[in-house]
Amino acid sequence: PPAWRGSLETEVNRFTRSDGLASATLPTGWRWHAVGQLSRPWTAPGWWLTPKVAFNAASYSLDEAPLGQSRSPSRVIPTLSLDGGMVFEREVKWFGQSRRQTLEPRILYVNTPYRNQLTLPNFDSADREFNLVSLFSENAFSGVDRVSDAHQVTLGATTRLIDTTTGAQTLRVALGQR
Repeated sequence: PPAWRGSLETEVNRFTRSDGLASATLPTGWRWHAVGQLSRPWTAPGWWLTPKVAFNAASYSLDEAPLGQSRSPSRVIPTLSLDGGMVFEREVKWFGQSRRQTLEPRILYVNTPYRNQLTLPNFDSADREFNLVSLFSENAFSGVDRVSDAHQVTLGATTRLIDTTTGAQTLRVALGQR
């Protein structure tokens, strides 16, 4: 039977500036961050389905805070997701060469509630570069200071050509929509 999987990642960072000054746009201070998740994947040859519940928490201790704001802001943001896909394979001949062609449809549903994060510092978050990995990511931001709200479905399909002799991938084409 499928097993439950859990994980917890934490880190503590100190952010400083070389000139020793803090400002509203470039704060300094400490950040504690934790990401926890619990999932129960179901897998079999040719398909998978993984429901997951997660949380993303951050707590700050700033050297200085903008006027009227806390020096110790924090947040906890939950996420629910469901990721599933299938893999179909067939043998084909391309230019006289034997290849294995795959068709890999995938669906990802993500639900992360909106939380106002404008009063929290942003030490290291930015928009992710757009690619197939970021398309099927639960968070649209890199780094840990921002978590994107989402109530969305991502659909995609990938096809690959694999050399049956060497196992080398000779072509990969993907199409997706969030």
